[in-house]
Amino acid sequence: MLSGTKAEVTMKKVLIFIISFFIFSIANSQIDTFLYKNLDEITISESRIQLLTQGNRKDAIDSIFNIYSLSLPISQLLNTTGSINIRSYGPGSLATSTLRGGNSYQTSISWNGISINNPVNGLCDFNLIPAFMFDEIFISPGLPSSIQGSGSIGGGINLQNNTNFKKKNDLDLFQSFGSFSQYTAGLKTDLSYKKIKNTLKLFYSTSKNNYSFTNFNEQGFPKQNMTNANTTLFSVLNELKIFSSKRGIFKVLYWGTAAQRQIPPTILMSSSVATQSDNLNKVSSGWEKSINKVKFKVYLILQKDYLKYKDLEQNINSITNNNTITSDIEIRYRQCNISNWNFGFSGSRTVANVESKTITDTIMYNNSSRNQISLWISNILKFKKINTEISTVLRQEYVDDKFIPLVPSVGYKTSINKHFYIFGQWSRVYRIPTLNDLYWNPGGNKNLKSESGIQAEQSMGYNHKSKNIEINPVITVFSKVINNQIQWQPVSSQIWKPFNISKVYSRGIELRNNFKFKICNNLWSSSGINLNLIKSENINKSDNNFGNQIIYVPYYNSSVFVGFILKKITFNLINNSVGSRYTSTDNTEFLKGYSLFNLFFNRTFINKKIKIDLYFKANNIFNTSYQEVAWRPMPGRNYEVGINLNFKKK
Repeated sequence: MLSGTKAEVTMKKVLIFIISFFIFSIANSQIDTFLYKNLDEITISESRIQLLTQGNRKDAIDSIFNIYSLSLPISQLLNTTGSINIRSYGPGSLATSTLRGGNSYQTSISWNGISINNPVNGLCDFNLIPAFMFDEIFISPGLPSSIQGSGSIGGGINLQNNTNFKKKNDLDLFQSFGSFSQYTAGLKTDLSYKKIKNTLKLFYSTSKNNYSFTNFNEQGFPKQNMTNANTTLFSVLNELKIFSSKRGIFKVLYWGTAAQRQIPPTILMSSSVATQSDNLNKVSSGWEKSINKVKFKVYLILQKDYLKYKDLEQNINSITNNNTITSDIEIRYRQCNISNWNFGFSGSRTVANVESKTITDTIMYNNSSRNQISLWISNILKFKKINTEISTVLRQEYVDDKFIPLVPSVGYKTSINKHFYIFGQWSRVYRIPTLNDLYWNPGGNKNLKSESGIQAEQSMGYNHKSKNIEINPVITVFSKVINNQIQWQPVSSQIWKPFNISKVYSRGIELRNNFKFKICNNLWSSSGINLNLIKSENINKSDNNFGNQIIYVPYYNSSVFVGFILKKITFNLINNSVGSRYTSTDNTEFLKGYSLFNLFFNRTFINKKIKIDLYFKANNIFNTSYQEVAWRPMPGRNYEVGINLNFKKK
């Protein structure tokens, strides 16, 4: 059992030691008020994903989920937003996404604005990313490739760690216990000394995931317990920031993740002994400085990803190593009050190695590398008299001695009056083949073309805020055509090969609305609804699957939450609904839709030195049987209790 290994015991001891050390440190630290002087001499700029996407809707996570999300991976948190459809193989197992009718490879994941998708397979496992580690998470459906580069065909998700030099020293601790022997703990410290600030976040979780499920594949639909499903995850993120009024801001960040996972059997299998080890390390260093009308941002990030998949029954011992170094330079120039220019350069090199080591031999599946250079330029025009902003971006990439066609985008935002506003964009999108697509042995296809297409969207919003009520609905319509979509197909009984075969047309309507109002003196209500209606079909007339919905893309998915706040008591009911999804390209096989209801209760206690949150969750309260991926049953009704402590140093 993974939960009983010496490594886990050692990890727990290390975690307890670090927590104890930082409690002692913060109790004895002093704040130097000099840190907060002259901060106006430098402006901490927002990421370019936020800056250059005037016509693109950005869905931020509602603050009502701050405590709710403490113990969650971002896969479960994103599911509550309704902006994205998560495909999970089970708690702790692989979790990917579909966004605006795209597949799992067409969502770009960025950390502080820099892409962290695995360059070998193009994916990012959302179950390995704790929501606790980040200050801000927002989704950008339809994020232009001109801004983020390859991969953002469906859209993008940005994980943000914000710089706040004015924040005082504090300490956050949380623990939670849940069904299936789940235990989760986290620590966050902010320590300041003169012009230096350090933020440390630690996260640990473990679970047996031995939940029961109904096996609809066997006669009589027997109840069974999930086996070989233990998971253990440890993650650390440290941010060191140094401020200088003359030299700017210097940052060094480290984000490390270690996970041990057993791979449970599907309901078609009698058992499984497969295991997976993940070891992910990212180091980022950066410098930001404002000089008159010019702002400079220079970042360097090193990524080292290691994955080992072992299945003794199948004689598999697969090891994946990839190392990526990325440099990113951005210059922002304020030409005048109505015009801002932005210039950027990024370069990266990736070295990948995928092999299988058995007792008898070593099989090399992929030993390749990639060099990539990107240049982009943008302009933002602001017309104050008509309350309008227009952004244009042009990007050129050079990948492995080949130029990618120019990728432009144009977006705008206009305020019609005090309450109504409209915004929209047009852009070209693309995704280059992954290293596995090109070089996997046997089956890689070096002649693959990049996926490319055109997308457009138009949104209208209304914003009203008064003393007792706040409402801000936004409705978006979008359309997107993708050419040369890559799809793996069997070429023999044992070998699969990727081809450019599909032409996909996606269009839909998206509704977003948050509604807050005061019921009486001490009682507030906060609710929200997110709804997506999507048609994503194969329009390649030479394909036998012409006119069929793309697999795992539901026609609709939604998220609804209703909450009440009474003084320091919070109660929320959260519903997540997903329509049926086809699992075969000929649309003859499908997964049934489902609707889940979760309850969340939180009680806050506050005094001068400490804030305490006690919370309780009841998930899937109607014990719905469902699957997000075929033959992978998900948990029924389950519970979680937790406590969050926030200490503040005055």
